Amino acid sequence: QDTVEAYFIRAPLPGFTQEDVSVELSPTGGGQRQLKITGASVPSAKEMQSMFVDFVKALQSGNIMAQRLLNAPDEQVLRALGGGRHGSFTQLYNVPRSVQADAIEGWHKGGWLTVVVPKI
Repeated sequence: QDTVEAYFIRAPLPGFTQEDVSVELSPTGGGQRQLKITGASVPSAKEMQSMFVDFVKALQSGNIMAQRLLNAPDEQVLRALGGGRHGSFTQLYNVPRSVQADAIEGWHKGGWLTVVVPKI
């Protein structure tokens, strides 16, 4: 959302905590800057064990989706077994140079990330 005072970016991030997410602003040239939002959520050892047991049960029952995951990349397997709650992402936004880089704020609440980029 673009207002007179700032750019507001909201994104749903279920399963992620504020510590899982980082926000960076860097120059890209041509009078632009790039706002980079990245995140990674890794399951705990207990969650991994539970997901593995569920996966083995699905394989034993002949579940076609589980069989397809046998040759999938690790990231895809983790996302599928974790119900989309685990994995990583990167989102890029171009913003003009006329923003207050030192005043960017962000918070994660109720499964939503909000980033406020104040204008000069």
